Formats: sequence, C-alpha cells, structure tokens
Amino acid sequence: MNAVRREKGYKKLDLSSLEDNLQLPYEIRNLKGTLEVEQWEFTKFDVIVDGSVDVKVPCDRCGEMFWQHVELENEEIFIIGREPVPTGEEKKLSEEDISTFYTPNGQVNVIELLSEYILSGLPTKLICRDECPGPVKLLDELGFVELILDEGGK
Repeated sequence: MNAVRREKGYKKLDLSSLEDNLQLPYEIRNLKGTLEVEQWEFTKFDVIVDGSVDVKVPCDRCGEMFWQHVELENEEIFIIGREPVPTGEEKKLSEEDISTFYTPNGQVNVIELLSEYILSGLPTKLICRDECPGPVKLLDELGFVELILDEGGK
C-alpha cells in the first residue's frame, strides 16, 4: 500500500485512504482528493495529486496550535531508469525537466511523496490570524524592553 508499482495504463487512489499511513510531524484532518498515476510512455509516468488537507501547526507569533488549510495540486513526471550522467555542457532546463524524477525500479513511495507535498504546501510564515498579537503573556512576564539603535543601525 505504500508504493504504486509501475502498471501500464492508469490508477487512481482516494487520498483519504492514505491518511493513517502518512509520516508527518503534525496532526492532520480532512484529507480529501485523489492521487492518479498515468503511464503515457513505456518508461514514463505521471503522478498527479489534487486535493486538500487541514494541518495542526504552531503559530510563528504566539506559539498556539491552529488548523492551517493546505491545497494540494502537484504533478510530477517519473522516468523509469537511472538519471543520465551530466555531460558537462550547459543545458537550459524546461519546466518539464524541473518536475522530472528518476526511479530505477519503477516504484514511487506515495506515502513519502504525499507527506512531502503536504509539508511543502504549508506557508513559510504560519500565523494563526492576522490580528495575532504575538507572545503577549511572555512579554508581560519579561516586562517591556526597548532597544534603541544608534544612527548607524548598530
């Protein structure tokens, strides 16, 4: 169940069936959508994920846990075989080159792949709400400290 084997044609999985197997540092809920595998050439296949999930993460300002919604829209091309050895020539990469990966045995661990998509879909700054005041309790305990910079900014 952790890997999709290379099969000619097409395979579709419901993301909710994978929820209990994901390896994430955060709690998740409401995993919805599909993962599709389509082999369009003998040595190439696509993995397409389309869905969404809610991830419980800590706010970067106040540290409180909150639910962050993540949209999952990913498509990768896999080539069965080994990545070619670079020739030393400069090559301009196309968008297809950037989303192409190699798999020597024709297998892809969809649990790892989906876990990676969820983590990379999180915003870089996790804020529970726009009005989040930050660590108010901590500042109250420490007292207010004002830093005055000299004109040189040092």
